Order: sequence, then C-alpha cells, then structure tokens
Amino acid sequence: MLETLLDLWTRAFPSPLVLLIDEIDALVGDSLVSVLPSPDQGSRKLRADRPATTIRAEHHGNVQWHYKLARRISLREAARLQSFPDSFSFQGGMRQTERQIGNAAPPVLAWHIARELISHLEHG
Repeated sequence: MLETLLDLWTRAFPSPLVLLIDEIDALVGDSLVSVLPSPDQGSRKLRADRPATTIRAEHHGNVQWHYKLARRISLREAARLQSFPDSFSFQGGMRQTERQIGNAAPPVLAWHIARELISHLEHG
C-alpha cells in the first residue's frame, strides 16, 4: 500500500523539491539561492539591492564576497547580516564564531517570534 501511494505521488509530482524551487524562483527571481548543492558556493558576491545569501556555519573562509569591496565579508559583517548587534560578544575562536553565526536564528527574528507567542499566550 505504501509503495503504491509513493508511486502515485511520484507520478503526480515528479520532483516536488525542484517544482517548489521553480515556483519560488518565479516569484523572487535571481535572489533565490538554490537549496541544492551549488558550484559557485564560496564565490557568491552579495548585492546591495538584494537580501543576503545564507550565512553558513561551515564556510572555511568561503564566505560571501562584499558587495562593493574586493574582499570577503568579515565575521562581524556576517553577524550584522544575521541581526546580531555589534555589542554582542561571541565566545570561542574563529571556527566556533563561524558556527555560532551560521547556526543562529537571527536575534531579531527570534524576538518577533517570541513576541507573537507571548501575545498569543496572554490573549488567546
């Protein structure tokens, strides 16, 4: 039974992930960073007029290129893109800091989610 359902799903939706990517790409154009492995990973250049690409936890120096300057962005700039305030102090060495920045939910996003949860819990 399960195999039959899987076959029906596969025939109806040949590649759900690719179809979803195509639909999102049609909406946002070239600002979409594919969720599939990318041959240009590590050579992406940020654009001042677009949202930043994903800040990865393991980039081994292959972090995005600055949108204007001929250099890669710094860890502090990556933290700013994730919405960390400049006053935030990361603990550990460079690799640990890379992981903390890349693995983090952006603090501003977390704040908005927490605010909505509190509001929902208080007011139903």
